[in-house]
Amino acid sequence: MRLLIGSAFLMVVLSGCSDGGDPTINAAKPQIAAQFRDPDAVKFKDLKIKGTEPHRYICGSANGKNGFGAYVGFTRFTADIAGTGKEVSVTWVETEAEAAKRVQDAPGERGRQIMGSIVAERLACK
Repeated sequence: MRLLIGSAFLMVVLSGCSDGGDPTINAAKPQIAAQFRDPDAVKFKDLKIKGTEPHRYICGSANGKNGFGAYVGFTRFTADIAGTGKEVSVTWVETEAEAAKRVQDAPGERGRQIMGSIVAERLACK
């Protein structure tokens, strides 16, 4: 009897650890993963929805596979979204490396400073 109760308790506790969270994030994951070489193998962590309509985005980290089939390590990303729940649409995805390139390509020193602060805020995901 104790084993049965203990097992039931453990299942309830562990079910709280599942990724059943926000329906908007869950619906956006496949759209974000589609930007990677092997969409079915992408792993996510620390996902959050930030901003307010109409400028909402998902930020977090993703780990995808390279051409050799090996995971390359988690990299931060942001993904602009429109809508909520199952009706969410990902309109733009940018990884940390792509964001750094965009900052580097911004016109003038002041442009790079402004772009750098915007990118840093989004990627910080706080």
